[in-house]
Order: sequence, then C-alpha cells, then structure tokens
Amino acid sequence: MVNFSLWKDAFLKPKEIFQKEKTNASIKGGVTNILTASVIISVLLSIAVIILGSVGASLMPGFAMFAGAGVVLSIIFIFLFFIIGELIGSFINVGIIWIIAKLLGGNGSFEQQYYLTSLFTAPLLVLLVLNVIPLIGTLIFALIALYSIYLLYLVVKQVHGLSTVKTLLSIFLIPIILIILMIIIFGIVIVKSSV
Repeated sequence: MVNFSLWKDAFLKPKEIFQKEKTNASIKGGVTNILTASVIISVLLSIAVIILGSVGASLMPGFAMFAGAGVVLSIIFIFLFFIIGELIGSFINVGIIWIIAKLLGGNGSFEQQYYLTSLFTAPLLVLLVLNVIPLIGTLIFALIALYSIYLLYLVVKQVHGLSTVKTLLSIFLIPIILIILMIIIFGIVIVKSSV
C-alpha cells in the first residue's frame, strides 16, 4: 500500500524522512511508489488529452509528440511511456548514481538508494501535470525539479555517507562528461563545416 503522506513528507521534511525510512527500504516499496505515480500521471495526462485533443495536448510543453497522433493513440502512448519508461528509467538513473557513489567510496545499498529516491520521485512525476498550465506551470515545475536535485543530494549523502564533494560528483559526473562530449562534438562539426 502506498503511503501518500510519506511522499509529501519526503518533500517537506526530507532529512528526517530519509533518515527514518532508510531502514524500511525495499525494491518492492520503491517500485510501488514509481508505478503508483506513473499510473496517476498517466490518468491525469490522459484526461488532459481527452479534453484538449491530441493537437491541443501537443501545445503543452514537452508534449509535442502527441500532435496528430489521435486521442486513443496518445493515451496508449502516455500509459506505455510513463508506466514502462519510468520504471525502467528509475532503475537506470538510480543505478548509474549508485555505481559512481560506490566507486567514490560510498557504503549504501542499491535498495536503500532506490527506495529513498522513489519517495520524492513519485510525487515529482505526479506534479508533471503542472505542465498543462502554459508558462506558469512549466516555471513552477522547473523550480520543483531544481529542488529535487537537492533531495537527490540528501538521499545519496544519507545512503552512502559521502562527503559533499563526492556526493555532488556522484550526481553530476555523468552529466558533466556528456556536456563536455557534446561541446567537443559540436566543435568538431563546426570546424569540419568551415573547411
């Protein structure tokens, strides 16, 4: 059974909740959180698609993929994307950060990191519905997403007992490497096109 008040508390009292819930961690609990949130956001977005139609939904930030797909096809895609995609993506995202944290000397379990991350990721998924509100919804969601980076920092620090620098490296090493690679590739493309 999902404890929705735990989701709220993970957002509002993260240090306290992550400390307390670390001993309750389970993959099953994390999967339950992610799947529940995925079903909720799928239903909410499906309602938006029904109301706005697939073309209207495509005008919402991040939903251009629905343009002309038709309402039924859009709803099927929403459910597949959020339920299957979020579940697989959650394991990959947590796994990458967990591996880096372990390489940097972290001592936490994957199970703890996955479960604690699900406590704030689940409500974050549900809050995606804010994107339905033009401009303001996207801005509010962007601020919440930035706050979620802080929550991820707290989880990694709590689970692995790493220093601040190592915790930040665990979270940002892969994005930094990808940005550097993109800059290098972009530079090569610019140089080659000017020759």
